[in-house]
Amino acid sequence: MGLESVELLMRVEEQFGVTVTEEDAERLLVVGDLHFWLCQELLTGASQTPSPEKIWSELQHVIAEHLELPPESVRPDSHLFHDLGLG
Repeated sequence: MGLESVELLMRVEEQFGVTVTEEDAERLLVVGDLHFWLCQELLTGASQTPSPEKIWSELQHVIAEHLELPPESVRPDSHLFHDLGLG
């Protein structure tokens, strides 16, 4: 996992108050994988939880801002490495 990938995951951790283990990070290949993982982390056992749509909107914004991309270019099927250029 490259430095840019690590930096993005750190921003996601900070934004959502979660910790992404190295094992989890290795399985996150497309943005949709990251969204699904976040939903599982945030929606499991919490009394006040954001909706999956709210999680998606925040995640899309964090990724787009970090990579200096238009938000609409960050889609669930966007591959983190091939489409978004993370190394």
